[in-house]
Amino acid sequence: MYTVIRPQILPRAARKKAVIDMHDITNQRKIIRKHFFFKGRVQGVGFRYRAQNAASMYGVTGWVKNLYDGSVEMEAQGLEEDIDKVILTLQNSRYIVIDDMYVADRQPDPHETSFRIKDEY
Repeated sequence: MYTVIRPQILPRAARKKAVIDMHDITNQRKIIRKHFFFKGRVQGVGFRYRAQNAASMYGVTGWVKNLYDGSVEMEAQGLEEDIDKVILTLQNSRYIVIDDMYVADRQPDPHETSFRIKDEY
């Protein structure tokens, strides 16, 4: 079951870079995995590369790919706070406009070690 989320658009002046909190890692909080579909101006604007960069910055694993209908699909695994930071980074990116975001919980993959861009449709 997917939940539809309408992203809140923040004024550019209110956007700040999130900082990784190393305390989260030492507390060994629960690793989660989420499956996303993004609709809006999400193809041809660097969405996948921005997602990969943000995921690497916050220690999130998973994948992202373009879909035929102009939307983007993504799975992200990590601490909930870090996944939220990746989503905020995407929402606050200059050319990306997320109109709708569908999200569902998935089982974590213990063997996943990186975040990658899937090039196939």
